[in-house]
Amino acid sequence: MKKLVFCLLLLTQFVYSQQVDTVVTNSVFTSYYSFVTNNPVIVTYTLNYINGDCDRSKYDFRDTSKIFCDESFVGSGFDRGHLCNAEDVSTDCEKVKLTFSYFNCSPQVPFCNRSSWKRLENQVRFLATEKNVLVINGVFTEESKKLNCMTVPSGYYKIVVDQTTNKIILCSAVWNNTYSTPYMTSILGIMTKVDKQHKILLNAILSNVIR
Repeated sequence: MKKLVFCLLLLTQFVYSQQVDTVVTNSVFTSYYSFVTNNPVIVTYTLNYINGDCDRSKYDFRDTSKIFCDESFVGSGFDRGHLCNAEDVSTDCEKVKLTFSYFNCSPQVPFCNRSSWKRLENQVRFLATEKNVLVINGVFTEESKKLNCMTVPSGYYKIVVDQTTNKIILCSAVWNNTYSTPYMTSILGIMTKVDKQHKILLNAILSNVIR
C-alpha cells in the first residue's frame, strides 16, 4: 500500500511538472512551454505601449491548434486566455495575430480572464506608456487540476521590470477562480508557489534584475 501511495505521488508530481521542453520566440514574445501540462510555464515580452486600432476579433487560437489539445476547451467553460495580451501590440495586426498562439494560451476561468487578469493587463499598459518594460507572465500549478489533456493552472503572476533601471515596478498575481482580485506579491512569494524547474527558469530570467 505504501508503495502504491508513493507511486501515485510521483505520478502527480510528473503530471503537474513545469519542466520546459520547448522554447518559442517570435517578434512579440518568448514562450517557455511544457507539453507535460500543455501550458506555457512563462511568457516574456518587452513593451513600450502605444494604443492601436487593430481588430483582434478576426483572429482565433483555433487557427493554430494542430499540435495542441484544443478540444479540451470545447464545452469546458474555460476561456483561451492570453498571457501576452493582444492589445499590447494593437498597432500591428501581424503582431496581434502572433499572440493567438497556444504557446501563449492558458485555460482561464472567465472571471479571471475578463476581470482580474484583465485588470493586471491594463496596469501593465499604464506602466509601459512612458518607459520600456520587460513583462514576465507565469503560471502556478500548485493545486492545479486536469482538463482532459491539459492542466488548469491555479493562478497566474505578472512581473514588470523597468528596463532602464532594471528594477521591478510591479509584482502581482491572481487566482484562477470566480472571485479573486489581483494582489501584490514578491519574487519570494512567487517562488513558494512554483516547482524547482520553474524557480530555476525564473531566476535565470531575473538574473540581471535588481530585487
